[in-house]
Amino acid sequence: MTPAEFKTLREGMGLAAEEVATMLGVTRKTVFAMESPTRALDVPEEHAERLREFHKEFLRAVSRAKRRKVLPRFTDEERFQKVYGEGLPLSVQGPLIYAAQGFRAGETATVAPVDYER
Repeated sequence: MTPAEFKTLREGMGLAAEEVATMLGVTRKTVFAMESPTRALDVPEEHAERLREFHKEFLRAVSRAKRRKVLPRFTDEERFQKVYGEGLPLSVQGPLIYAAQGFRAGETATVAPVDYER
């Protein structure tokens, strides 16, 4: 995986560099170094594979969310994971809901309402 592919995948899921660093067990500075356009080396395979697996889980969660009539939004990570999938941090719910609603650049989507947890 090239540095640009790594960064595109991370940003496409709405993940901050800090979140990816925690997931990979590296520092934020390491994530930025792996994404650097001047980097001559590809991203280490173990890190690239972990991000690919996380991306697959994210896409499965988007698919599950698209089938719902109402998209619940949570403040509790455990409840969020029960609805959208284990292993996803609460911090991805914004990008997940956005993706599930079908937004694309320059497009208006028909959206399911978001129901905020009380």
